Amino acid sequence: MTVPRVSSALKAVDLKQIPAPLIIGERINTQGSRKAKKLVLADDFDGLVDLARIQSEDGAHCLDVCVATTERSDEREFMLTLVKKLSLEIDAPLVIDSTDPDVIESSVQQIPGRPIINSINLEGDGSRFEKLAPVMAKYGLPAIALCIGPNGMAKTPNQKVETAELLYETGKNYGLKIE
Repeated sequence: MTVPRVSSALKAVDLKQIPAPLIIGERINTQGSRKAKKLVLADDFDGLVDLARIQSEDGAHCLDVCVATTERSDEREFMLTLVKKLSLEIDAPLVIDSTDPDVIESSVQQIPGRPIINSINLEGDGSRFEKLAPVMAKYGLPAIALCIGPNGMAKTPNQKVETAELLYETGKNYGLKIE
């Protein structure tokens, strides 16, 4: 059985790590790191690349990248510049994280390799999933799916299974394959 992989321009990483787990560095995420947010607001690309390098050297297999802030309106442009710099200087595959499908699609189009799309879900009317599924199918990209359905976050075990099944079935309708 072939193990699915993601890749940067320089390195491929098995999604199934032995020993588990696959480690995704989360420090280049403005939603969870004050330092990353400060660097983004200061246009400090070198600082963000250094943060990525440290995580990679510390054992992260992949790196989550999210630059969304309420203080900036140029998420797409900033993300494109950052993923280009990261792709040239860091060998870890990237995990693209944004609530804006256009930011995600633009980013994956310029990343050499096979990144991961983070946080797909069926929240609300499912329009975000509808925009991202064709991108995932076109480029053969894996995604991290969250158990959030039309009624919000699944809370009980049964709701989580139902939402996961709905995500799976909806993905199949768009030609997505399970890996």
